[in-house]
Amino acid sequence: MMSKSELRKYFSHLRNSIKNEERKRIDKLIIDKVINSDFFDACDTVLIYVSVGSEIDTKDFISHLFSVGKKVAVPYCSNNRMDFYEISSFDDLIDFQFGIPTVDINHAKKAIITKNTLCFVPAYAFDENGYRLGYGGGYYDKFLAENSVRSVGLCRKSFFINSLPREQHDIKVEIIVTEEKVINIS
Repeated sequence: MMSKSELRKYFSHLRNSIKNEERKRIDKLIIDKVINSDFFDACDTVLIYVSVGSEIDTKDFISHLFSVGKKVAVPYCSNNRMDFYEISSFDDLIDFQFGIPTVDINHAKKAIITKNTLCFVPAYAFDENGYRLGYGGGYYDKFLAENSVRSVGLCRKSFFINSLPREQHDIKVEIIVTEEKVINIS
């Protein structure tokens, strides 16, 4: 099996090679599955990354969250720690941190985590056990280990594989959504 570093390069290349129109079509199918799910109906707060590059596009989904009145919070990383801060529009986002739009924490409220909070976890790929190939910082693993939230992975089916290498600190997600199905990880 390839190392995590080699797999990141492989999946990054694969993700970037998907034509833009095809990516948009697949991503819309994935987001539609989320919007029509019971777990989404039950949530009140959504912790979500703002997509960049060839990641699954979360921007239309975030707009939908605003329109249906869900609380939306985006990650802010500092001192090897990640927290989420609420936004009420894209205007609340500021210049990039680690290449990702973020919030000015001096003007944002820290998200309150409840039993009805959903956390969308980014990744290059997910496996059948709910483990992911993340970006290597460990931020989400630490956050999930410290917070009781329902975790969801958005994944194009070609990036949903049998098994990924994992380390002791890796935390699996509870739900994976592809363009074909919603997978509840036991």
